[in-house]
Amino acid sequence: VVSSSPDSINVTISSCCDSAILPVTIYNTGLADLTWNISAGETYTDNFDTIINPVLWSNISGATPTDSCGSNSAPYALHFTGATRNASTIGFNTSTGGTVSFYLKYSTGNSYPCDQPEAGDEVYLQYSNDGGMSWNNISLYDVNSYPVFTLVQEVIPPAALTTNTMFRWEQPNFWNTTSDHWLIDDVSIRLNSDTYVTATPDTGTIAPNDSATANI
Repeated sequence: VVSSSPDSINVTISSCCDSAILPVTIYNTGLADLTWNISAGETYTDNFDTIINPVLWSNISGATPTDSCGSNSAPYALHFTGATRNASTIGFNTSTGGTVSFYLKYSTGNSYPCDQPEAGDEVYLQYSNDGGMSWNNISLYDVNSYPVFTLVQEVIPPAALTTNTMFRWEQPNFWNTTSDHWLIDDVSIRLNSDTYVTATPDTGTIAPNDSATANI
């Protein structure tokens, strides 16, 4: 999308997939300013509101979509109450980077199915580079910090940038199935594309999701 004014030109390029129209080279227009914004890549989401998205998940254990303890986007969230509690994605090509975002809530009640977890019952976000044989922590989420659905956004760490990376939400410690419950909702895995934009004269190469203004 290109829009112009008497002294500038704005270029916004977006795509859904790696087979987009990029790369694009923008040449000196003779105008005062050149502004560009890039949004390129793939996004995989699940809001748990109809069926669990089979394209996103390889395994979900101890959780079901429900409204019993609320949701971020109605009607349902993924609610963990089982004897094992984790959700693992399929493997993604994360080699060009990206983000994992989701809404997390720890229950705040004192009985099933909304019993509040205590310290030591935290949820982890993890990644695996070997098909789920071993897992590495990205972050741990304090049980006192998410009494309502709260947006969490994690940049995929450098060690997880491979051609086959899985992600997992897990609560390894909890008292029993009647205790220490939690929920996630509106999961989104955003993978960058390897596309790029350049400007001439030389103002550098801008990576996907970046924005900049170049004087020309």
